Amino acid sequence: MNNLEFEQRLNDAFENNLPIADKVNQLRLDLDDTKSNQELMEGFWDNSLFSDIEQANSYDNFYQLCQLHFKVADSAEFDNVATTPIKNTDLWSDSVIWLAVYLDFIMHLDRNHDKKFGAFINSSILWRLKWVLNHIVENPYKDFSEIYSCSSMLHYYYDLYGLGERSIHKIRVMQGIKMANKEIIEENLQKWLEAPTNDFDDCLACQYDDIIRAYCFLKQYDKALEWVKEILDGSVTCGEVPHVTNSLIAEAYFYTNQTDKAVTILETGYPLIQNKLAFLRPISEFIRLYREMNMTDKAVAIFEENKYLLENCESPYEKMLFLIEAVKLPIGNKKAYALEAMSLATRFDIRNGNAYYLSQLPKVIT
Repeated sequence: MNNLEFEQRLNDAFENNLPIADKVNQLRLDLDDTKSNQELMEGFWDNSLFSDIEQANSYDNFYQLCQLHFKVADSAEFDNVATTPIKNTDLWSDSVIWLAVYLDFIMHLDRNHDKKFGAFINSSILWRLKWVLNHIVENPYKDFSEIYSCSSMLHYYYDLYGLGERSIHKIRVMQGIKMANKEIIEENLQKWLEAPTNDFDDCLACQYDDIIRAYCFLKQYDKALEWVKEILDGSVTCGEVPHVTNSLIAEAYFYTNQTDKAVTILETGYPLIQNKLAFLRPISEFIRLYREMNMTDKAVAIFEENKYLLENCESPYEKMLFLIEAVKLPIGNKKAYALEAMSLATRFDIRNGNAYYLSQLPKVIT
């Protein structure tokens, strides 16, 4: 494919509104980019991917692939006015993984062949790889081999560039929570808290949120509350905190017999997340807490107001969390919600090797 045709098709994918996935994937096929993520990572470790490209005696096709994947990975913040939101979708994750796999080789080409490859040497690729690893477990069809390979690749780069292990342990804790693996959380939580800080750490607010989430998962609510002061007084905040943290703080208050504080947090926190797809997980947690506090009418109202978000939810994990809470409520069309909840919970539990999510469904359903 000549450069002019390629650039026209690439621009068309991003400038002519949604959807872009079909156009991007067709470009990948036309450029013979057909290897799975697992095949790519196997080639990363044995260097076979790089030798195959060098034997071709031309880097034009590879340069076009770099342009394509960088465009996808770098468009994480596109909103739905410009194109389809793609951050954390398989399309976006695959491009981040592709660039990470080839990052060493891209740097080699920049140094030894053509400086134009320097445009794709971007530290945000490794930053985004952290996001991919946090979200890869939200797809129940991603097995442990792919999760392990991606984690190992990030560890390789963090060792290579001296970026420390703090983020590695944090990611493992988050993966452990989503896979309901208490051992992974306990193995990595203290290592994360004790590791030296680094410029590649997530923002302080996100770290506080995830620490609180880990302690809540372990039901160590007193420890969770040790981290809430700066979030509550607004000195530690970001675009997602306290939005995603309020439900956790309320949970910790409720289970330490401070129900009035829990209710206050829920009442003030809900307007921050209502009707927002990006906050489907905390919306689910609000529903659960209101139901557990015997405020079922409030839980039902939140469900009814936000149920339409399921139609556009890209994360099977977040969809499952919402459905699990829905089937515990006195709502209509419960059978359809129950079937989908059970299907998703079964898939996740099989992959995770436990029965954590199925056990949360009412017995009459399971």
